[in-house]
Amino acid sequence: MPGEALAFFVKAGRKGGKIGGKARVANMTPEQLSEANRKAVQTRWAKAKSGKSLGASRPNRNRVNMNAVVRFHKQAELLRESSGSTNIEKTLLKALKVLKLFNIPHYVCGGFAVQEHGYPRFTLDADIIVPDVDFARGKLFMNGFKENPGSKMTIIDRETKVEIDLLPGGGKLDPGPLTLPMPTQVSDQPQVLTLERLISSKLSTYIGRGIVRAQDYADVVKLIQVNRLSRDFGVEDKVRDLYRKIWDELHPKKS
Repeated sequence: MPGEALAFFVKAGRKGGKIGGKARVANMTPEQLSEANRKAVQTRWAKAKSGKSLGASRPNRNRVNMNAVVRFHKQAELLRESSGSTNIEKTLLKALKVLKLFNIPHYVCGGFAVQEHGYPRFTLDADIIVPDVDFARGKLFMNGFKENPGSKMTIIDRETKVEIDLLPGGGKLDPGPLTLPMPTQVSDQPQVLTLERLISSKLSTYIGRGIVRAQDYADVVKLIQVNRLSRDFGVEDKVRDLYRKIWDELHPKKS
């Protein structure tokens, strides 16, 4: 991605983060912030799909967080447009319609989720957590997707050629300490992992696979910075030491 474009997104994010609502957000716990962000993401997607504007009648606290989430989503859309990766969102929404048709719950994770949580970094595919990978694959094969011969968990959109990795809810893909969360919500709108779960999952993968998953470590660093997370942010116990180590390195004590 061109350096000028990335600089634009970073500057835009910083400018937006300074606008209003600081006192309200400061009174929320990390868990409340993350849950409000998750709900705001779903609301934003629902409003965008229906063509309606974001309602102004919501409580101020939720509206402040919604403004941040909308800003993050707009940054992500700008990134996809400038990098020629808009087909990722198109393919994701196509897949989610199929999953909903067959009553399959999901979570969206990976680079797409990172973008939606405020870090505008490039990605080429989408990652979806489902309860049963084989069942989901079969239904997607019947509705516009094809198999990737090199992977039993990867499918390809016949139209856009974008790949989607299907990940097993409740399962593990590496020796890390955590299993992937089990999705329960059926929807044709992206059920993006909460920030706690996204960061916990990425730290677990980094612990399990080390330097080959350096991108996960870098994602956590940027997510901490852009969301101004606290040292006591509610990540899983098994990855908390690593989270705090990263946080401490980002916030060295003044001598």
